[in-house]
Amino acid sequence: MKTLLPLLKQENSSESMALWQALQTLDSAFLLQLQSDYIDLFDRGHAQNPIYETEFGRNRSISKASELADLAGFYRAFGLNSEGIPEMPDHISVELEFYAFLLLKETALIESGESEGVEIVKEARALFLKEHLAGFALALPLSEGVVAHPIYRHVFNWCSKLVKDACELEGVQPDALNYFHQEQEPEEMNCSVLGGCTAQLATGRSEQLLQIERG
Repeated sequence: MKTLLPLLKQENSSESMALWQALQTLDSAFLLQLQSDYIDLFDRGHAQNPIYETEFGRNRSISKASELADLAGFYRAFGLNSEGIPEMPDHISVELEFYAFLLLKETALIESGESEGVEIVKEARALFLKEHLAGFALALPLSEGVVAHPIYRHVFNWCSKLVKDACELEGVQPDALNYFHQEQEPEEMNCSVLGGCTAQLATGRSEQLLQIERG
């Protein structure tokens, strides 16, 4: 947090300054309250305040397996294994960390003069933005619970702003995700096809990214 606050102030955008101001009263009691609110909003209230990409709109039932498999394929293509981590691969924190990993990898390749590797990572990064992170991050601040919360609304507005800036920089038009409103009835989830489909689709995404690398 000591590192985050100066960065927020340095950025000096309306989103970063709103979050900076909201975090000025940070103390142990404040953190405990945030933890409690997180459980209420995103665990107990996950249907109304989705923090997982596949819980938005019709993705909840129709394409959950394929979306999770696609994410696993991205991670696997860059030598990352999502098994054993405390969150699902479509949690906003996991997707943000993967994008940060790609940025760091791209920077390292630039510094070592590996231009071909830079282009590979850059192409994968733009694809990940377009097909996963961007639409998700832009939709996340729209849920009722996030909008009403005095801290989390600033957190996710800031995240959304950073991702939107990345899209503009890369010329990416993200696939839109529709927020699943509280009054909508959830669809039934068909779990009978998850196993085989997930493995097959994840392998397909990994192979696609490997083709980018080879080509």
